[in-house]
Amino acid sequence: MSSTSIPETVRKLLASQPIELPIFHPVALKLQKMLSDYDFTVDEVSRVANEDISLASQMLKIANSPMYMGRSKVATINEAVIRLGAQQVINLVIAASQASAHSSSNPALSHYMKEMWLHSHGSALGGALAGTFLRYARGGGRNVSGGHAA
Repeated sequence: MSSTSIPETVRKLLASQPIELPIFHPVALKLQKMLSDYDFTVDEVSRVANEDISLASQMLKIANSPMYMGRSKVATINEAVIRLGAQQVINLVIAASQASAHSSSNPALSHYMKEMWLHSHGSALGGALAGTFLRYARGGGRNVSGGHAA
């Protein structure tokens, strides 16, 4: 095991190869804009989601997961959008597009990037869960400081 710290290793690896900033996935960008404007139909969301086979398969996988599974399996993107809802589709699209950006051709750096992605994703999920719990625990319309939520 090397005596070099993880931050120092990452700095050295970043300095040794060109840095390309990740571009936000175009399908994710379209879906996020469409869904955040609340001006969409399920068919429109499905059409855009189907532009990326990987994203479409992720949506089907999540919609059929134990967390969302209904009485029957979801077989189409339309059904997945209906089952998941707009907010969950946005969350899934952002997570999927960001996960693919956390990789490197350098195996050591790729390992650290995946670890950082898992940590940040877990932190975000934990924060969302805590926020939801605190909102319900405090009466629904209040934030952690006791003021009214926006």
